[in-house]
Amino acid sequence: MSRRHRRRTLAPLLASAGLVLALLPALAPAQQQKPVATKITLRHADAADVITLLKRAHRSGKATAPTGAEGPDDWMPGGVTAISPIEKGRALSVKGTPDGVRMLEGLVSLLDVPQKQVLVKMRVLRVSFGANGKKTETVLQQPRITTFHNKPAQIQIGDRSGRNNLLIRVTPRLPGGGQATLVTLLSVTWPRGTRDTLERPVSVPLGSTRRVIGVTDSEETPVMQAVGRGDLPEAWGKPCVAVYVEATPTEVPQKKTGGP
Repeated sequence: MSRRHRRRTLAPLLASAGLVLALLPALAPAQQQKPVATKITLRHADAADVITLLKRAHRSGKATAPTGAEGPDDWMPGGVTAISPIEKGRALSVKGTPDGVRMLEGLVSLLDVPQKQVLVKMRVLRVSFGANGKKTETVLQQPRITTFHNKPAQIQIGDRSGRNNLLIRVTPRLPGGGQATLVTLLSVTWPRGTRDTLERPVSVPLGSTRRVIGVTDSEETPVMQAVGRGDLPEAWGKPCVAVYVEATPTEVPQKKTGGP
């Protein structure tokens, strides 16, 4: 999982973290407390992502405030004087006052949560639009992609002849309400060597199937627009070919750990 996408996934949790901090009586570091050093082990999040989220203003994108110097755009608790990733990103090395370190541990616990996993079942279709309105549909492949909320995943499909080579990249987002937003990129290399690429977001109810995107070798604007939306064109002037992607997103249940 790339750091950029994990940051987008975890950032909304900082709003809750801010409420926790607002209720704590003393955010400024206690001057007389003896500094301590500790390690915070992470189970799910990446250490560098956690540090970036704590230091950087996730809404305004303003400059990072210095560590230990609180400000409206810095979530780092006062009293934390040093923080760095260790153990290949699976833990944090922290130095600071006992109060600052304790508050940091509370914030990290809000960020270190399992990410939602998404399974996207797909059908890749090749549709030939011939003379006299004749259509021929062929299923090329039925791949499956398992990834995480807001993390892109891709597959490549091709035959031995090198024709109809496809690249499909899907970024699923789970906004809630039983919906998934699939940001799908489809890139097709046609037999004559040209390539067409399109990317579009489509909202799909979880568990439902929808034709989310398509590209065509036609140069007719109405045909290109209809295929791009995942629709069949009502008419075409010249024979052409289109490739479509049908997608069915489902949320993968998280495995329970511990407990009875």
